[in-house]
Amino acid sequence: MPVAWRLRGHRDPYPRGLDLAVTLPILADAGGNAVGIYQREHVDDAIHFANGAILSSVVGSLVTSRVRTSWEAAGVATAVGVAAAGMWEIAEWIGLKLGARGMDLTYDDTMEDMIETSAGAVLGGVVTLLLGPERLAHVPGRGADRVFTR
Repeated sequence: MPVAWRLRGHRDPYPRGLDLAVTLPILADAGGNAVGIYQREHVDDAIHFANGAILSSVVGSLVTSRVRTSWEAAGVATAVGVAAAGMWEIAEWIGLKLGARGMDLTYDDTMEDMIETSAGAVLGGVVTLLLGPERLAHVPGRGADRVFTR
């Protein structure tokens, strides 16, 4: 990520939160697999929820200064978290089709994982929304919103 940051021409300091958004969810998942905690009841559920919340919270903190309202930041944060849930499950499916074994993947497991991660992403979006209370009054779509000037 830091290399991509520099290649895109950014001169300002690299946002460490971006690294957290990418590495914390993967670290939690890989660490859980390495120590075998996924075999315990509902640990997988908690990790999926936490991953969605962590990712969307970090994304929310990164985009807050780049959008006009906290509502927009919360929307982006939640959308990224939900999209990541889908991409993760697609990656698991590809792994299964390429021959990976021992993942105990079923349709129900995939749907539960997507719901749990998405619920965490919604929580991260709410956290993003509440971290900018002074910007809550500015709701996109109101007459005072500059997008709708005449």
